[in-house]
Amino acid sequence: MRRYNVTGAQPLGLGMVILPVTLKEAADQELVLVDCRPKEAFNGGHIPGSIYLNMDNWSVHLGTILDPDTPLALIIDPTQLSRLEEIFRQSRRIGFEQIRGFIPQAIVEWQTSGCRLERLDTISSEEFMNSPAKDSVLLDLRKEHEYNAGDPPNRLLIPLEELRDRLAEIPKDKLVYLLCASGNRAITAASMLQRAGVATSVITGGIKGLRQVGKQ
Repeated sequence: MRRYNVTGAQPLGLGMVILPVTLKEAADQELVLVDCRPKEAFNGGHIPGSIYLNMDNWSVHLGTILDPDTPLALIIDPTQLSRLEEIFRQSRRIGFEQIRGFIPQAIVEWQTSGCRLERLDTISSEEFMNSPAKDSVLLDLRKEHEYNAGDPPNRLLIPLEELRDRLAEIPKDKLVYLLCASGNRAITAASMLQRAGVATSVITGGIKGLRQVGKQ
């Protein structure tokens, strides 16, 4: 694999290293791209088909959104290099042995090749409460213990941990609004549903934002 001059292989201790790869190498190996950049960066533009997963929720959600045998390449911001060892070790602890490399310049590579980035559609809590699309579904990705009596009615309740196994329940002919506590799970779900051809819109501010609007 070609090394990046600036980045280079990252030593992980115990004789392990994780190598930088190019997008072409990732495509040739049919690696699933997991985008670990901050959610603001992912929202601003990401490679089509990539799945978003926040580094802070890595070990909690990686095993629920992907099979452990899935070969992966990580899209990271160069400022996140210091966390690679942590992410690699967390992955191995839950059975993920197929992280083939990381791509610190993925977005630059993609745009330089003339390809367009995808962006997530978002909607503010206030706009959703006042004028949601008529032909739409509200998908709540929280767990049952997070529900509250004042939450919006008529929600489709599928925790993020169950989404991969319940994709068939998501309508492809309607706009799916995504709701969680703060936005991270909704963005991960949006990236998964984009891969499945579902139109989505993430409610910014999550349930906290909706509750705040409801008090006004």
